Amino acid sequence: MFCPVLELFSIEPEEVEFALEGLAYFMLHIAKTNAVTQEAFESIYETTGLKPAFAPGLFQVITVQLPQIRDLLTSENNRGNLSFKDLDWRLNFVTATRQKQKMLQPKYTCKLDLE
Repeated sequence: MFCPVLELFSIEPEEVEFALEGLAYFMLHIAKTNAVTQEAFESIYETTGLKPAFAPGLFQVITVQLPQIRDLLTSENNRGNLSFKDLDWRLNFVTATRQKQKMLQPKYTCKLDLE
């Protein structure tokens, strides 16, 4: 896809994709923590590395949509996805052997019980 703006600033499409993905994760984190106060928002915003000048605008845009984002997250969590009930695991390995037939070949066994 050709985008003249990206061509003008010589920005790779992958960079834009990573930036939008990072912004989405930031918005989800704000929604998960329910950071509706300016102080809570700023404490999370400081960890992003974004310019401080963008904080007031993002705060206004994101906090208005927090109830809808939280409702979306709640509905996604209640969809009935599979989750772990019990997880048993074991790791067996041989550190040395004189027999060629029993050369070190790790095996992983995992027993899953899903509800």
